[in-house]
Amino acid sequence: VLLIKNKSAIGKKFQDGMLKNHDVRILFDASNNPIIAYTFINAGNLLITTDFDTIEEIFRRFSAS
Repeated sequence: VLLIKNKSAIGKKFQDGMLKNHDVRILFDASNNPIIAYTFINAGNLLITTDFDTIEEIFRRFSAS
């Protein structure tokens, strides 16, 4: 269950996007501002966040290990 405080996102669908060559699904509000995003880091890890910098940092750390 996804609880969203921003009522303008109700009924909207996640859209496909790219961030640093990685597939990302993004939910936008009525003003086209990103609210939440998710991406698969690898076959066993899903990242859900409201901060795109977090996605970039996690991918950076996974690629360095």
